[in-house]
Amino acid sequence: MIKRILTYKVPLLITLCLFVFHFVQKDFNNRYERPIAGDAQAYYAYLPALFIYHDLSYDFLDEINDKYYPTELQKNFLKEEGAGKVNKTFPGVTLLYLPFFAIAHSLAVLFGLPADGYSAVYQVLFDIGLWCYLLLGLVFLMQILKKLDFQPKTIHLTLLILVLGTNMFFYSVYDQSVTHIYNFFLVNGCILALFKFKESATFKWLGLAILSLALMAITRPTNFLVLGLILFFFPTLAFYQSAFKVLFTWKNGIKVLLIVLPILAIPFLLWKAQTGLWIVYSYGDEVFDFTQPHLSEFLFSYFKGWFTYTPLAFFALLIGFYFLWKENRKQFVIGIVFYAVCIYIFSSWWCWYYG
Repeated sequence: MIKRILTYKVPLLITLCLFVFHFVQKDFNNRYERPIAGDAQAYYAYLPALFIYHDLSYDFLDEINDKYYPTELQKNFLKEEGAGKVNKTFPGVTLLYLPFFAIAHSLAVLFGLPADGYSAVYQVLFDIGLWCYLLLGLVFLMQILKKLDFQPKTIHLTLLILVLGTNMFFYSVYDQSVTHIYNFFLVNGCILALFKFKESATFKWLGLAILSLALMAITRPTNFLVLGLILFFFPTLAFYQSAFKVLFTWKNGIKVLLIVLPILAIPFLLWKAQTGLWIVYSYGDEVFDFTQPHLSEFLFSYFKGWFTYTPLAFFALLIGFYFLWKENRKQFVIGIVFYAVCIYIFSSWWCWYYG
C-alpha cells in the first residue's frame, strides 16, 4: 500500500505543498474568505436546500447571507421562472460536493455545531473536497501520461507546469468557487478509463467513462467539447468499433441506461420541482453570440487574455504541437481543430472574460 502511494509522490507533494500554503493563510470564519463563495454558492445551494431546509424556493438564503456573507459577496443566482425561482446553475458538480457535505453535516450534528449548511465545518470540508479532486485529477493524468510512454521526468514536469503555470493554481489556492478543478478530475478520469478499456475491452471501464461523461454533461453544457479530447487520444476507428461492440449487447445496453438516465434526469427533475416546468433556460439573457467572438481579447488582452496571464501554457502548446506534428499528423490536426473550436465557443460567451 505504501509502495503504491509512493508511486504518486509527485502529485501528492504538489497537492500537499499547495494545500499547506493555502490552508495556513485561510480564515474560514472570515466573511470575505469563505470557500463556498461566488459561483459555488449557486452550485452548492442545492445541497442545503434539499437535505437541510427542504426548500427549493431558497427562502433560507436571506438569513444565511446575512449571517455568513458581506453584501458585496452575496451571489444572485436565482431567476424567476414558471411558478417559482430556478437556480441558474447545473447540478453536476453538486454531486461531487455531496460526500463532503454529508461528512460536514454528520460532524455538525454529532458535535453540536451549527448544522445550517454554511458554518465553518461545512466551509472546511468543502475546501478539503476540492483538494481531494485536484489530487485525484493529477494522479489520473499521471497514469494517462505513463500509458502514453512518457518518461517520469517529462510526466513530473508536465504536472508542475499544469498546476503552477495555468489558472489551476489560482482556482485551487485562492478561489474554490468554480468548476475547473472538478472538471479536471472528471476529464482525466474519463480518459484514463477509456485507456483501461482499450487494454481490457471490459465494460467496467467503459461504464466508468460513460459515468464521467454524464456527470460532465450536467456540470456545464460546454463540457461536450471533451468529445474532441477523446477523439484526440483515441484517433483510430478500431477503438470505437470495439467500444460499440461492447455497448451494443442487451445487458450492457441496460447498464448504460441505468448509469446515464438517472444522472441526465437530475436537471429536469430540479427544474420541474423549482418552477413546474420540465425544461428551463436558467441563464436568462446570458447567451452565446457566435457572430461576434472576442478572439483576440480572449487570447491576448490585458483584461483577461488566456495567454497573456498564462504564458507557460502558450509556450507549452507551441512546443507540444511542434513535436506532435513530427510524430503524429492525425493527432496534430485533431488537436488544432479541438483548440480552435474551444477558443471560438468560449470567446463567444456574452461575458467572454468570465467575471
